[in-house]
Order: sequence, then structure tokens, then C-alpha cells
Amino acid sequence: MAKENHSGRKRDSRREERRRRRIRNQIIAYLVLVLLVIGIFAGGYFGIRFLIAHFKTGNQQIITSNNQIADSETAEGSGVISTPEEMISENEAPVQDPVDPLQEEIAAYISSMTLEQKVANLFVVTPESITGVTTATQAGDGTRAALGEYAVGGIVYSARNVQSADQFKEMITNTKNMYRELYNQELWVIVREEGAVNVIAGSATGVTAQQPAGEIGTSGDTGNAYQAYMAIGAYLNEYGVDVNLGPVCDVPTEGSYLGERAFNTDADIVTSMVPSAVNGQSDFGIITCLTAFPGQGSLNGDPANGTATTEKTLDEMRSFDFLPFSSGIVAGAQMVMVSNMTAAEETVPCSLSSVIITDILRGELGFQGVVITADLDQKAITNHYTSGEAAVMALQAGADMIMKPANVAEAYAAVLAAVADGTLTEERIDESLTRIYTIKMAD
Repeated sequence: MAKENHSGRKRDSRREERRRRRIRNQIIAYLVLVLLVIGIFAGGYFGIRFLIAHFKTGNQQIITSNNQIADSETAEGSGVISTPEEMISENEAPVQDPVDPLQEEIAAYISSMTLEQKVANLFVVTPESITGVTTATQAGDGTRAALGEYAVGGIVYSARNVQSADQFKEMITNTKNMYRELYNQELWVIVREEGAVNVIAGSATGVTAQQPAGEIGTSGDTGNAYQAYMAIGAYLNEYGVDVNLGPVCDVPTEGSYLGERAFNTDADIVTSMVPSAVNGQSDFGIITCLTAFPGQGSLNGDPANGTATTEKTLDEMRSFDFLPFSSGIVAGAQMVMVSNMTAAEETVPCSLSSVIITDILRGELGFQGVVITADLDQKAITNHYTSGEAAVMALQAGADMIMKPANVAEAYAAVLAAVADGTLTEERIDESLTRIYTIKMAD
């Protein structure tokens, strides 16, 4: 019995000990909870005080800034607003646009060029016009000397420069290599390859010409346009050509001199064909130059033979002739050629018009690539302007490249003189060079 009583006392003692521990733990928990609540209230109190103080300080800075702006606007009637350095926090540096490495490289290259090199780069010329030969079929010492004198941006070849596949490839390769050795940069080789008009196809090269655009348009199948210009892009790439002056984006009226060079007389059909042509040759790295803005389909003649005008107003052309060019630009065409035609409301050829080039092509259609003139040796130009006048006017109007002036030396000298006397600025020349080299150096 005594043993049982002893065991009972031990159990009671353990229960009492556990009860005391529970009470102690509860007291500790309550104390922790009370301290936590006090901490929260204290933190909120001081946080609110901090926010109020920060808000007051910010308001005071705004008031001070506004007072300083008002003072600066009225001081001596200058109207100049200055921002005190002390108002710009060390942690609030102005956000800057990310630097484009390509544009930095382009800017560095352009700044390394002489003014003479810059101006020459704006010209696209025939090999004959700078070498003095009657027909250029090879590139030797005469070509090297000519390129040394004129750092032109491009050479345009015609069918007369082609005797055979090997001969033409060798001439292009040698010319490009000479240019790289002289300027550590690329020279554009340019041809016109449309299917109806060709430099390479059918010129003793073994290359079969593609269907004329008119036949492709009649088929109504944009896939045919893609296949034709993909084939053109393939052999142009093989020969070392960089730029194709095509496709033709004009929408001709009945009896137009353009004939089979245009896809169709229906603007919707032409508009649908142009992007496929652009994509086809772009797949082989060929730069597309859309021809010839703002659309020559309704001309009363050919600019090559003299003044050629259209009776269409610009508003009429916007809803018809501009459409294929817009579709080509959206598809990624990097160059647009501007015609030597004269628009109805204009008094100068489109290639010399700031309304056509700057206001409409760049402003309305949003084209940011390279604008090149049509051949400035056409009679629509030479009947009214000297080579120098035409070149300067084209650049003033917003063109980036001058195609085939009648007299290269005269046109080149006139642009240099225009920069010297302030008619053109070197910054204006640099703008065009930046567009050109954005394409040349992209690869």
C-alpha cells in the first residue's frame, strides 16, 4: 500500500511539473506576441513619419524647381530652363538609349573618310565613265587608277560589259578586290535584271532569262514572282552582284512604253506581286531597288527621250501608283529609285523634288532606306540641267545616291563646291552615307 502511495505521489509531481511548464510557455508566448504587436505599431508609426517627411521634402523640391524654372524663364527674357545639378540624385542618372555597335562602327568609318571620299561614295557610275574606255570588259590598272581618283559607291554594268560568264565574274571580282584594297570597304555592283530587260541572262553567259513580269502578272500567282526572282537572285549572287534594279513597280496604262516590264495594269495585282519578288531575291542576299517611284505607268513618254509628265494628281497616285511601292517597302526593300518623270503638280523632275522624295517617299510612305535617282544622263534631265546642277538638286531634295550623271567629273566637283559654299552641309552628306553603310556593313 505504501508503495502504491509513493507511485501516486510521483505521478502527481510529474503532472504538476508539466502544468507549470505549460503555464511558463504560455506566459513566454504571450510576452512574444505583445512585443511583436508593439514592434508592428512602432514600425508603422515611424514608417508613416518617414513617408510624411519624404513627401514634404519632395513637395519642397518640386516647389523649388518650379520657382527656379519660373525665374529662369523670366531672367533677361531668355526663356532658357536650366536644371540645377543638386536636384539630380546620384542614383537618378538620365536613362540613355542602348548603343548600337553597328551604328558606332558606321559613324567611326564615315568620320575617317575625307570629304572627297564621302562625296564620291554618293555616286553610282558606269565603268566607262571613270576609266575613259569605250567598253569595259576587264578590270586592270586603268580601273584601279579610276577607283583611286573616285571612291564611288557603286558600279552599274550593262549587257555590253558581258562577253562570257568567266569574263564577267572575273571583272567583278577584280574590281571589288581593288576597292577593298584601296578603302577597306565594299563597292556595290549593280545591274538591271527583270526578266524582260537583263544584263546577265542571255548575254553569252549561259543563263536563261526568267519570264517577263507581264507574263508573271497575267498568271495571277504570286508564287511565280517569287520563283522567278529567287532564280534571278541565285545567279546574281553567283556573279558577285549586290543590287538589282528591279522589280518594276509601275502600274501601266494601255499603251505604256513599259510593256512587259510591268506586272499588270491592275494595281492590286502589281501590289501583290512586288513583295514576292523582293523576298525571292532577298533569299540570296540581293539588295532590292524598287523602280521607279512615284510610278511611270501613265506617262506621256519615256524620260530617257525627254520631259515626261503625268496628268494624274498626287492624290490619284496615292490610291493607285503608290500601292506597289508601299508593299515592297513593307516587304523589306532596301532601296528605291526615283523617276526623272515630272508629276502633275510639280515643276521639276521627281528625282530632284523634295516633295516627292522627302515629303512623300520618306514622310508618307515611311521609307528609311537608300533613295537613288534614275539615270541622270536621261534627256529629261540633260535637256534642262547641267550634271552639276542635277546632282546638287537631287541631294538637296533628299536623294542619297546619284545614278549615272552625264558628266561624272562635273557632278562630283559641283557637289564638293556646294559643300564648300554651304549650299550642302557635310552633315547632310553624312546622313546619306549612314543610310548607305547601314546596308553595306550590315553583313
